[in-house]
Amino acid sequence: MPRQHYGPEAKKQTKRLLEALLAYANHELENCERIQIKFNWKTDSELVVETKVRFLEELTAKAQPDGKLKKEQIKEALHRLEKFLEILEDNRATTQGSEDWHFTLKLWHRRYDKEANLKRFDVEWERRRPEKSKQVTGEDLKESVPHPSPPWQASKHPPKSIPVPEVPEGPVALTSIFYVDRPPIESRSCQTITQAGALIRIKAPRQMGKTSLLDRIVDRAVNEGYRTVRLNLLQAEGAVFSSLDKFLRWFCACVSHKLNLPSQLGDYWDEDRGSIVNCTTYFEAHLLEQIDSPLVLALDEVDRVFQSAEIAQGFFPMLRSWHEEAKTIDIWEQLRLVVVHSTEDYGPLDINQSPFNVGLPVELTEFTPEQVKDLAQRHQLDWQETQVQHLMAMVGGHPYLVRLALYNLAYQDLTLEQLLQDAPTDAGIYEEHLRRHWRTLKENSQLAAALQQVVTAAESVRLETMQAYKLYSMGLIKRIGDRVTPRCQLYQQYFRERLSN
Repeated sequence: MPRQHYGPEAKKQTKRLLEALLAYANHELENCERIQIKFNWKTDSELVVETKVRFLEELTAKAQPDGKLKKEQIKEALHRLEKFLEILEDNRATTQGSEDWHFTLKLWHRRYDKEANLKRFDVEWERRRPEKSKQVTGEDLKESVPHPSPPWQASKHPPKSIPVPEVPEGPVALTSIFYVDRPPIESRSCQTITQAGALIRIKAPRQMGKTSLLDRIVDRAVNEGYRTVRLNLLQAEGAVFSSLDKFLRWFCACVSHKLNLPSQLGDYWDEDRGSIVNCTTYFEAHLLEQIDSPLVLALDEVDRVFQSAEIAQGFFPMLRSWHEEAKTIDIWEQLRLVVVHSTEDYGPLDINQSPFNVGLPVELTEFTPEQVKDLAQRHQLDWQETQVQHLMAMVGGHPYLVRLALYNLAYQDLTLEQLLQDAPTDAGIYEEHLRRHWRTLKENSQLAAALQQVVTAAESVRLETMQAYKLYSMGLIKRIGDRVTPRCQLYQQYFRERLSN
């Protein structure tokens, strides 16, 4: 095996082979009958391959007509995937001089997230490259530049391949390299959605990643061949919440529209039966009867319903009853529910009459130090444990707060020291986030007084149960047994100053 190179040409060839394998295994290529490659998806992110080098040559030509790799280039690329990127496991009994290959690819993301895997490839390649290889070597020039280069191309330090910056706002795209799995949350949720009559309830304070997880559950459902309907209740006009009947009619009409089915409310709505029975009959007789696959109904921002006691006390028990019907009535097995809500405001909701104490509860957790370090590396930050500790001392593992910091450190002219110094002030990057909580506290003097006890105490304190619950639901405190402390230094420093005044 010749000496391995990790310059631009080596990266290009290795990535070309990986992309071709993913395209083939995901059935994206046509007219590949002559290419003899056995493959099996062991899991959503583990691909087992058996083939010969010559078929991998043909595959790279099929995937990219002008990008065919030679046999030696194929072998070198396979070895880089194994030894350098450590995502290939060689399953061969003997390896010397063999044209036969049997290996397992262990991807960073799921099989259909090809773009996310290729973006992660770029990040991992640059992160692992020896510093000296980041200079343009003679071998790289010989391979990649057939004619003498003009002087402006002869820099010894070519720019890094940096991912496109993503401002951390809103859900994280399915193809983003900046999404962080929090095992076993993703795998358990995606497995649950395949079960008959499933109900998944995702809850957390704002900006913890609820909608991003919802996107991945819905994506799994689409890949399973299910019908999916997503409703964001923030899109409903205020008049919709004037009565339970009006809300349920709007609900049925929206689901019908997204399924491309006619809205025949008049045929199923009987005022003598009541709105909940009408809505249930409509779903059972009109919607579920007309589709030949499971239906995943994903409801985001259901906090909006909490503002109306009448609607909350009718709508949520109805969803719960649908989930329970699946245990005895076949047609309701087709319906799978995903309900997403913030824990910051339950309003008048009676928690014992809602769907939030049945089904699979998913409470999103903070990032671990290992996950923060990995995310920093994805932002091209060469961090050690010390930088991770300093950031997490200020903001903990809060997903949004961590990502906002890393974004600003990677793509803005800002140092970690500057960021941490300004963080708990109105001049810092967290001003908008902190002001939102501050507005809530100013509207609730009892809650503000309770938080003041917490942020001014030298040790953990005991609060009245409901005050502790509300502050915990807002994400401002953490529990230690039956006592509480500030969730992180950011909240302690910011609110200690304001509440003292």
